[in-house]
Amino acid sequence: MHLPSRFAFVLACVASIACNDKLPPPSDSATRPAAPAAVGATPAPADPTQPVQGGTIVGRIEVAPALAQQIKPGQVIFVVARDAESNRPIAAVKLAAPAHFPLNFQIDGSNVMIAGSTLGTQVKLTARADQDGDAMSKTPGDVTGEMAAPIPVPAHDVILTLDRVI
Repeated sequence: MHLPSRFAFVLACVASIACNDKLPPPSDSATRPAAPAAVGATPAPADPTQPVQGGTIVGRIEVAPALAQQIKPGQVIFVVARDAESNRPIAAVKLAAPAHFPLNFQIDGSNVMIAGSTLGTQVKLTARADQDGDAMSKTPGDVTGEMAAPIPVPAHDVILTLDRVI
């Protein structure tokens, strides 16, 4: 090793040691990766002591009897709230189909797609039992349902029926 190379190596080592001495020790949560969210879980608000902004929609998903056999337990179900006027998606939740319906759901400010936005005052609500688990695709054979009219936010006891096959 030439003298300039040794000097550069020693300088890099000293700088590394000096920087590490000034850094706080890593916290336990910083060294452990976060556990993945379970399918069907609704994410918690960032601060559980604060109320969720933007209202809440609580309800259940049912399936038309003629289509019940087309939805398999564990199949992904997406529930999407869209702005009633613009039809722009505002919030979504990913659930797992149960062995037997109905399936309860909740969609609120913690499920919004753009940070800081809210559900607003009225939404169009849709659900889709998706065969490939991809929110962006709509595959022939997916079972869907939607509310006949926009619903006010907040709303409780909403019944959304999966009653149409793509």
